[in-house]
Amino acid sequence: MVGWSLGGVFARLMARRLPDLIRRVVTLGSPFSGSPEATNAAAIYELASASRIDDAKNRALFDELKAASPVPSSAIYSRSDGICAWQVCREDADEKCESIEVYGSHCGLGVNPTVIYAIADRLALDEDRLERFRPGGVAGFLYPASDRADSVGN
Repeated sequence: MVGWSLGGVFARLMARRLPDLIRRVVTLGSPFSGSPEATNAAAIYELASASRIDDAKNRALFDELKAASPVPSSAIYSRSDGICAWQVCREDADEKCESIEVYGSHCGLGVNPTVIYAIADRLALDEDRLERFRPGGVAGFLYPASDRADSVGN
């Protein structure tokens, strides 16, 4: 399951609640790991949903999302996102989860060739297997240094 922005939040939530039906989750610029207010779209969300981000029901959902994913998952994020704070769009790396940093904007993630390459690479993996994303050859020059991405905390 691939989700972009709020779609990625929904994908993670579905994976938590229906792990037997979802093989893998890839999120694109999805703010799931920190404060729900860490986005420039918070006011738009509140207007469209007619609910407050900080109400008890939404807080409970975001607390649920912060827990480790029960299925292999990859969080694709950009430090130059412009909509969501990149720090809340990252996974805490473990045996099932990883973060992949790309160059680009939030609105461009869905058409960014490096993002599409990373999604295809992740979806090509066997079920329940997470091999760290390491683009080789020329592709390696198109991504920020992976050691920097792995060393940054949330």
